[in-house]
Amino acid sequence: MILGRVPPPIPWKAWYAAEAASEQGRAAVLDALRTARDPGATAPLRAALERGGIVSFPHTTLRGSATPLARTASAILDGGFARVVALGVLHGSSLPEPERTLARAAASGDREALARVGGAFVDEGPATTPFGVVATGPVPAPAPGVRAGGPLLSSEFSLDLFLAVLAAAAAERGRAPPAVSRVFVGPTSAGDGDPALAADVVQALAPLLGRSVALVATGDLVHAGHGYSTPEEIATLPRERDALRAHFEPRVRGMLLDAFAGGDAARRADRESVALRNDQRHLLPVLARLTGPGARPGLESFELTDYGSILHEPSPCVVASALVSVTPAA
Repeated sequence: MILGRVPPPIPWKAWYAAEAASEQGRAAVLDALRTARDPGATAPLRAALERGGIVSFPHTTLRGSATPLARTASAILDGGFARVVALGVLHGSSLPEPERTLARAAASGDREALARVGGAFVDEGPATTPFGVVATGPVPAPAPGVRAGGPLLSSEFSLDLFLAVLAAAAAERGRAPPAVSRVFVGPTSAGDGDPALAADVVQALAPLLGRSVALVATGDLVHAGHGYSTPEEIATLPRERDALRAHFEPRVRGMLLDAFAGGDAARRADRESVALRNDQRHLLPVLARLTGPGARPGLESFELTDYGSILHEPSPCVVASALVSVTPAA
């Protein structure tokens, strides 16, 4: 989570694991998978993946993310992809010390800290979910800015619900889920909008990709309201839910268009990512390089998930649950 002040000490990995394992969570996943059987729910996602593009899903609560996760998992399985490369968000709050402090310093402009905790961290070994085990896929070779995550990833959670829903979707089809290579992207810029490490991450990922490989990512593109924003920012926000969505959705669309346009537009997207508290900020330059010039981002769905009761904050307190497809130009 990206917060404007110190949050309650919630162990997010355990929190989401309990949600997925609960009766309500399992029902939400299975219900979302039934909805995703409609070919119209998966067609734009399959089209992007089959052209070497990307699908990006949220990692909010199952109430907010079950449907986009089910659409993504169904698109992967219906498309017959043999493997998956999944790019997670490395939450600084999930890191142990001293890496947690270093991640904050790196994102604020400390290049020495960026050299120590920037780039990508690779998770290895099978992933156990409430719906079954997901095997690990090939991992990138060690490279500048790409390293084994090991204990640093023990509390990271951004891909956990995706792995659970992928396992559930495969179980419904009576098959094992495809192996997933899990790579978590941390700071790629020293706070100046220049993604110095993005090219290194892309170079390490390239050998893992191919026609039979689905490339997916996660990101919660807005964190806003009490617990996230400053009092001055909160005072400008609408209070009614539909108005709040109407306030943020066009900003997210614009940010995505800018992020994949490159040049000055990408730097503008970086500034908007900071304003929106987009936890995919440092991953977006990697995604843009992976899809190449002229890639077209599409906002397939956009909702705001209420975190007020979880964080014990008044309304508004929201996180975006956005499903995004990115289709290369050629």
